[in-house]
Amino acid sequence: FILAVDVKVTRADGLVESGRIPRDGTYKVGDSISLPVTNEMGNVNRVEVTATDPQGQQVKIYDAYVPYRSFN
Repeated sequence: FILAVDVKVTRADGLVESGRIPRDGTYKVGDSISLPVTNEMGNVNRVEVTATDPQGQQVKIYDAYVPYRSFN
């Protein structure tokens, strides 16, 4: 049971963007959030995802360098 899922993106240019995946009842596969990234300076952005349990403990569930890609 997860109370919150927070996402932080550290862009290649040093700017940090963050947000929380909206929760509608329970989280489901495919729930998402969109944050601005950069396609400059090597096209790599660090993405960190943290889940919060009912006791308030935060657990990092994803931490990776993700290359920029466009869906346009």
